[in-house]
Amino acid sequence: MSRINVLPGSYAVHGPDFRTSSGNGSSSSLQFPLNTVPNDSSYLVEATLVVEDPSDSNRDDAVIIEARPATKNLPKRTMALIIAGMAVIIIGLVAGLVVGVGKDPNSVANIPTFDDEEGLEEIVTAVSKQPTLHRVRERGFLRCGITGNRQLVGFFADLLLSAQNNSLVQNASMSIGVADIQGSPRFFQSYCDAIAAGIFGDSTKSEVVDTNPRERFQQLSNHSIDVLISEIAVNMKQDIYEPNADNGLSFATPFKYSGIVLTGLASHVQCANSNAHALSSCSDIKICIRMDYVYRNELDLLLPKSQIVHVEDPFMVFTNFTGGSCNVIADGQDQRLALRLLGFTGDLAVSERMYSPIWTSLVTLDGDPEWADFANAITLALLAAEQRGITRETADQIGQTSLFGPEYENMFIDAVEAHGNFGEIFDLGLPRTRREYANNGTTGLLASAALGDVEQPISREQGGPQKNATLEMVAARGFLNCGVRGGRPGFASYNSTSSEWRGFDVDFCIALSASIFEGDTSKIHFNNAVTMSGGFGMLRSGTVDVFAGALWTIENDVREMSTGAGYTFTQPYFYGPVGDVRFDENLCLATRQDDALWSAYVYWTAQAVVYAEEKNIAKGTSSKMPLVYSFGDDFQRMFRDAIHAIGNYDEAYTRNLVNMLPRGERNMLNLPQNDNPLRYIPPGFPREV
Repeated sequence: MSRINVLPGSYAVHGPDFRTSSGNGSSSSLQFPLNTVPNDSSYLVEATLVVEDPSDSNRDDAVIIEARPATKNLPKRTMALIIAGMAVIIIGLVAGLVVGVGKDPNSVANIPTFDDEEGLEEIVTAVSKQPTLHRVRERGFLRCGITGNRQLVGFFADLLLSAQNNSLVQNASMSIGVADIQGSPRFFQSYCDAIAAGIFGDSTKSEVVDTNPRERFQQLSNHSIDVLISEIAVNMKQDIYEPNADNGLSFATPFKYSGIVLTGLASHVQCANSNAHALSSCSDIKICIRMDYVYRNELDLLLPKSQIVHVEDPFMVFTNFTGGSCNVIADGQDQRLALRLLGFTGDLAVSERMYSPIWTSLVTLDGDPEWADFANAITLALLAAEQRGITRETADQIGQTSLFGPEYENMFIDAVEAHGNFGEIFDLGLPRTRREYANNGTTGLLASAALGDVEQPISREQGGPQKNATLEMVAARGFLNCGVRGGRPGFASYNSTSSEWRGFDVDFCIALSASIFEGDTSKIHFNNAVTMSGGFGMLRSGTVDVFAGALWTIENDVREMSTGAGYTFTQPYFYGPVGDVRFDENLCLATRQDDALWSAYVYWTAQAVVYAEEKNIAKGTSSKMPLVYSFGDDFQRMFRDAIHAIGNYDEAYTRNLVNMLPRGERNMLNLPQNDNPLRYIPPGFPREV
């Protein structure tokens, strides 16, 4: 074995038998057998220079590199583990973090040699499980992935600057403008800077990485990037499982609310407007939509497959239209300006209806709740700052926090100081609708996110159906344990005469139980928590599987005071009237953070109750609810059985609360066509938490 100095470039590693050596923790080189560069080698990695410190006297002239895959000769899981592990091990050695590094600067670290893939995978897996927040801190900067948007935006910006007929653009009535096209990258960069500022107290310690729909989730999985911050919509399908990450996605609070609209030849769009719920009546319409839009299934249900053109490359959506392959584009925004810039002069129109919600959100991966909570907390702080009029100049008013420990006590202040609150960041380049402003309590907040193609069975080759430890445990036990706060008429109260629990919270427990046990509403045990802290205590100890009537606050989300643990919350299913102290600010279903799949199951079951009302599906027509194959055949009727048990949201509210609190304000539906503010910030800002 001879030591070689690794330079930037591509290297073949012959099998998993690679070794590392380290001096005093400030330098690292890789050791390879001299015959490890032939073309038939098993593993090919691309080395990238990450740091070179000439002041280090123990460098041995080694170059510190970071490795990423340059070939796909291995199965996905193995390659991701090997490459991610190599990068982390190298970085860890540089920082002196790997156990067993010798104190003698000339000694070789006590790192095992791997003669087989299993041994390598074991150590790499251990290293790759290092919490993301810790890994980012040790690396010294944050990597944010941006999907295609920068390239696409630049493309149209160039078109705009070179447009010969400026009056064509200026005179058109369009919802997207020059500043929107040119400024979008600044928004995403500023968002990334704010998260970096929360971590390091320095907004410059960020790096934006351009990625694409084919690779972005694998990059997130192998730690090439730490977070994705563009063009990804909250949806059930990927919340449960994304095959390219071999994991579920963790969605933060959305930063943008929009929906699929149709842009195209006026005659075809007008037909769509006249037949909004029966697009198949428009026999000549042909719609181009991007393949990576997981919410495209809404259109798939309305049209024959022959009338939908799925396009992989975002650019091809436009070229297909101008080339005549389709006459309408389905996208998250009005695309008339883009088509004008491409030289199209025909009569264009945009649909009046949104065909599927698009809640654009920052994305991390399941399995690291601390990192998901951290990124989400920064997002909420930026939103809360705008709601409360806290700007970049007055950032200190957002207050300190103890949620993530003393080293992050100024995280909210630093994040707002980076580029301002979310409103100030939006002003850097993204168009806004009324839906993206904070709700003042006078209009509805109930809305459901996109489901994705959950009705499509997941094959074993695709990584599914997903196994859910808590769900399977509950099913095997034969009943659901649900925690409620009793003594609250309308929400949760016990009738000793009938020996029954009744109330709005109780109904959501019943819906969840029915979804698990094929519509059987009797397979549930209620546990009276009495107090809010008692409910979280029962949840933390495992006494209950879910806690209904839980209050979502930033503190309870990250580190609830009485238990010291964070919890996962559904969207609130009830909002108290603003300023009315008789009612809780919000009520949700809460789960522990140790089983992301169970949390997803609970979240989307609660969402189904709202979805049913949006789609005019009631208890008596529950069979119209979509089937769900993400959890296997045993739970494909989860939505139908939940709605058959308690009805849609309006039915459940009327049965339990209407006589005590007539339905209105925030407890109403917020449909896209209403264009009312959909932004809700939970309690906890600004104050020291």
